[in-house]
Amino acid sequence: MELAKAYLRPDSAKSVQLIQAEGGDAELRLQLRGYLSGDEDESSPSATDAIANHLFKQLRGSDNLVFAGARQRVEIYADRLRELCEKEHLPQEFYPHHASLSREHRDFVERRLKDPAKPTTAVCTSTLELGIDIGDVTCVAQIGAPFSVAALRQRLGRSGRREGQPAILRQYAVETKLTTESSFVDRLRLGLIRSIAMIDLLLEGWCEPPKPEALHLSTLVHQILSIIAERGGGSANVIYNVLCREGPFRKVTTEVFANVLRAIGHPETDLIEQSGSGLLLLGKTGERLVEHYSFYAVFQTPEEFRLVADGRDLGTLPVDNVLAPGMLLIFSGRRWVVQEIHDLEKVIVVKPAKAGVPPVFGGDPGDIHDKVIEQMFAVLEGDFKPVYMDAVAHTMLEEARAHYDQLEFQANNIRSLGEHTWIIATRFGTVKTSTLALALRSEGFLVEQHDGFLVVEAGDETPDLRMVLARLSAGYTGDVFAGAENLITEKFHVYLSRPLLELDAVSSRLVPGLLPGMTSRILQA
Repeated sequence: MELAKAYLRPDSAKSVQLIQAEGGDAELRLQLRGYLSGDEDESSPSATDAIANHLFKQLRGSDNLVFAGARQRVEIYADRLRELCEKEHLPQEFYPHHASLSREHRDFVERRLKDPAKPTTAVCTSTLELGIDIGDVTCVAQIGAPFSVAALRQRLGRSGRREGQPAILRQYAVETKLTTESSFVDRLRLGLIRSIAMIDLLLEGWCEPPKPEALHLSTLVHQILSIIAERGGGSANVIYNVLCREGPFRKVTTEVFANVLRAIGHPETDLIEQSGSGLLLLGKTGERLVEHYSFYAVFQTPEEFRLVADGRDLGTLPVDNVLAPGMLLIFSGRRWVVQEIHDLEKVIVVKPAKAGVPPVFGGDPGDIHDKVIEQMFAVLEGDFKPVYMDAVAHTMLEEARAHYDQLEFQANNIRSLGEHTWIIATRFGTVKTSTLALALRSEGFLVEQHDGFLVVEAGDETPDLRMVLARLSAGYTGDVFAGAENLITEKFHVYLSRPLLELDAVSSRLVPGLLPGMTSRILQA
């Protein structure tokens, strides 16, 4: 809360008044259910069908939100639930909701959620997490682990708003049936472990703090356009005073601000233009943006990139962390090497990776905080049994702990998987782990990223891994931006120059300056 106060009033944080609701929080009811994929036979349903059946039984007849992750999973679960309604000859009350659907369909679902006469469950991505008034819901279901405690708290806040009504969270963890060939990621049940860590931190009352060093240049562009539109124009000095010198963008220097103005005032961008008197006005493109209803929403969900191999579409994958050629992705049960990234077209060109067993569930993007990863390792290294889990989830947790002990990560953060492959337990969140991944990739390694772990493969002429880590611990950072093309992650990033995108990334998504301390800690164990 102190960080939030300082962000709102940098010069007088103590003057910010904290308003606390009376009466305390609503009662919380939660359960974490485990499901095994690949364990089904002719007489038992798949994990997807089993979850759909449970959702149908528990949610039918009330208003609910089911956060299913990627758009493809949203459509799959919505379709399964629709089929169950038809099978039981019941009115349809389960509907998909994601950004690819028409505005008309999304409005229809949102109106139904606010209509007390029509029970409605929306199966959605993060589109219904923020900024949309849908009233109160009975239950929030989460399929797969969320990426932040703040998001989980925000989603859960949709439930239990009425006096005397509990907030209900149904968490579903899907893991694969293990075989002798299973990946270490599947053996460690990282999705389940993240779910447990998130719930434990939620119950403790913790959530991710703001990033005080972040520049938020995309939002800055939005605010520049807003001030010009509101006032009919403005001088660069006045706008800088309002937004940066006195406003929330205190980390933006006059030099960076001038570079932002140059980028959005470039003839090819045409968001702003300057009159003969020096007044900044909206350009033709800027006018079209401001006049469109979509201008008001600043945030957006992670972009889904189209994966292409040999000219053939493989499907789409939401990408939130920085990627570069030579990094590894998990998609459709296979490992793929990134060859090219086309940020504006949202296309990633890949080729099949060499031999190696990929995790069945893994590779999803998301910005996971260091504290969450720390809690995940505490879960793996502990012996407590959460009371909110069902029997299947408890069994999967015991398997994960047994395999973690076998890998002996408590004694050594680097484990060999063969002559040319290693697992590094970074014990850091997404930002730090991504930075290390990019640094190793710049040295010729193939790198696969997971929650708190990296899988590193050496090539024919790659230097010794421990030698590279030692160089990084001594202050060498490598070129983390070499080949990194997906730097357009926020709504107005597309209008900024490459140097500004890199600067924005370093302020919030990458930390090359912390590489020495990170690698020293990894090498110590």
